Amino acid sequence: MIYLGQPYSSPDLELVKTRVIFAEGVCAALNANGIHVYSPIVHWHSICRRFDMPSDAAHWEKTDFHFIEASSAFYILAIPGWVRSIGLEAEVRHAVKLLKPIYSVAVLEMNYDTERRMHLLPLINVAPIHDVAQLLRYFRANDNKELGTDTINGADSR
Repeated sequence: MIYLGQPYSSPDLELVKTRVIFAEGVCAALNANGIHVYSPIVHWHSICRRFDMPSDAAHWEKTDFHFIEASSAFYILAIPGWVRSIGLEAEVRHAVKLLKPIYSVAVLEMNYDTERRMHLLPLINVAPIHDVAQLLRYFRANDNKELGTDTINGADSR
């Protein structure tokens, strides 16, 4: 099982909605290719909204760490905001401590079929992150950058 980490929280509810759609799309694309994936965003977003549960990283850390421990690898959904995500940084650090392989996932294309009123499976690229120490430094170095400037493996995450 793959653990998919990504940024989530934001005061901008449209941004949160977009992040959820990206997570759902990546999970669908991975699953369509025979890769079993767990995403706390996909699993818990609707439940938190429906039952008025907390959605902050601090509340979910213990649960998220449990699934990271059970996973075979950690995938980072490299969308704008990933380097400033406190929750994602904690998850990545936990995965690194457990010596999990770390990969970046870039969404190359995501389309919406207006006739069928549904998203099509996104085109994604999964790449290994070889220099984990540099990745961990990157979280701190980009702590306060503007959205849209996040890069991973040298590629812009937009």
